[in-house]
Amino acid sequence: MLCSPAFNFSSGYPLGFLPCAGLRLGVLCRFQAFLATSPCAASASSYHFASIAPPPWRSAFSQCAPVVNSVVSVLASGSNCAVKPTRLRRAAYFRSLGVAESHRGCRRHTIRNPMTREQMSKVKVPIEHAVARSTVRLLAGKIGAPASTTGTGFFYQVTEPTSNLAKMLIITNKHVVKGAEQIDFVLSYADSVSVLNEQHQPVGRQDLAVSVILQGNIYNHPDPEIDLCGIDVTIPAGRILQSGKQLRFMSIDSSWLPSEIDRRNMRDIEQVLVVGYPKGLWDEFNNMPISRVGTTATHPLARYKGKTNFLIDVSAFGGSSGSPVFTYEAPLFRQPDGNYSPGTKVQFIGVIWGVVEAETSGQLRIVDIPSALAPVPVLSTSLNLATALHGDAILAIDELIFPGITKARGK
Repeated sequence: MLCSPAFNFSSGYPLGFLPCAGLRLGVLCRFQAFLATSPCAASASSYHFASIAPPPWRSAFSQCAPVVNSVVSVLASGSNCAVKPTRLRRAAYFRSLGVAESHRGCRRHTIRNPMTREQMSKVKVPIEHAVARSTVRLLAGKIGAPASTTGTGFFYQVTEPTSNLAKMLIITNKHVVKGAEQIDFVLSYADSVSVLNEQHQPVGRQDLAVSVILQGNIYNHPDPEIDLCGIDVTIPAGRILQSGKQLRFMSIDSSWLPSEIDRRNMRDIEQVLVVGYPKGLWDEFNNMPISRVGTTATHPLARYKGKTNFLIDVSAFGGSSGSPVFTYEAPLFRQPDGNYSPGTKVQFIGVIWGVVEAETSGQLRIVDIPSALAPVPVLSTSLNLATALHGDAILAIDELIFPGITKARGK
């Protein structure tokens, strides 16, 4: 849960991010990328990179070209901007706190923050700015074939509290990637994400098209009834960070979930903010999503019809699947005692996966949001109600990444 009119990078937080609970700016920290062998679980991974904007391959990636020279083939800097394959056969993690002692069987590489603490202390990021940059437009399909589905994902970080090892995931719905072999998305980066032009975009921003092979990189929620999965993108993110560039995206984590006090004070009707790519619509020039404001239609913590769902009064379309849902109170937010304070309050409460439709016969049903890119005849009418999974369903994915993490957190 976040309550603040703006974020200030004046102090540290786990992984060196933000002082406010939950917000993570992935580029303003000091990382170590661990390419771990035993005892870490093996992970067969494959990534492809292609520049969309004028490609600074040599300048952006020359530092990370020789990351691993044996066993693992990684991104190699070259003079052309063709697709660059990356194959990894080891689990990869981020780690903070600069240089650590060597670990048996692990290869270690440090990714340093190019910004000074004095520079960071002057950077203020409104919550709305952060939330709008937490999502990514996904295209999914077979390797070597045009994408067949589109959807929304959002960046989510899982950090093991005792070791400070972390994974960066893209969270989306299982049905978005069902039958697909890879996903494609775009990462934006620049020399400094705090130096903005008149369009509030980083000066000199570059866009990098990334493809991630799903085999070995996907974590499906263990409950088959819960349409949620995480896709490991630690390596693509770390590759850019290691080059000395700064990523423009923001990531959330489990601390964005409502606290116990906030859960007790949650109301039936809360204003919500949904960020995503309905019908695949996006601002491709700026690599930005579409944001919409609505309200909860059922209590956000209640199990709608006995399932791990709730309804929101926001229209959802193909491409909206996987959109994060946040409570959104501004310019005043409610305190536990019922009083209001100036500022903005945001909490992560769910993930859109379906819509409520009325068939031509008048029967109501909840269905997956269609993700197919091909035209589909529409014989039903939307009630402008979207179905969202409860946000705490994401904690099961945390456990898949780091078994026992819930106990380690003391929850």
